[in-house]
Amino acid sequence: PKPPSYAPINETDPLTDFPAKPPVALAVKGNPPDGRLLVPDVPLTTEERGLRVRRKILSVTGRDLTARDSSGKFLYATDGDFWTMHAHTHFYDAATGEQLAMVRKTFWSLHKIYEVFTFKPICPSQAVYSEEGPGGAKLYSFARVT
Repeated sequence: PKPPSYAPINETDPLTDFPAKPPVALAVKGNPPDGRLLVPDVPLTTEERGLRVRRKILSVTGRDLTARDSSGKFLYATDGDFWTMHAHTHFYDAATGEQLAMVRKTFWSLHKIYEVFTFKPICPSQAVYSEEGPGGAKLYSFARVT
């Protein structure tokens, strides 16, 4: 089964106070391992690109965010589940509402651990994760951040 989708955010609110340059110098370009893109078939950019990330004011979980580009177009959004043992946060494409990833935080640990799961395997031989995603969707490990 496919994960549930969210309502698309198709509004554009021009940003008048977006900075022209980042506050610190950035690396010219990243070098992700082959095939490890969160959104397949979307090439990485080679120029600087700014995002404005905002937390929704009335958020019960504190994990409900939106990300817009410098023109004000909504690109990504998140939705945090309230009653979960691992603080699940769903990452989705704001234009289509398609769920791209799920982030899980481990509470019972001496340090913070975040695990990122996608709904499509990175390679054909990747095993399905033991936990099911929203709506019974299959999950595949993408990254673990400690």
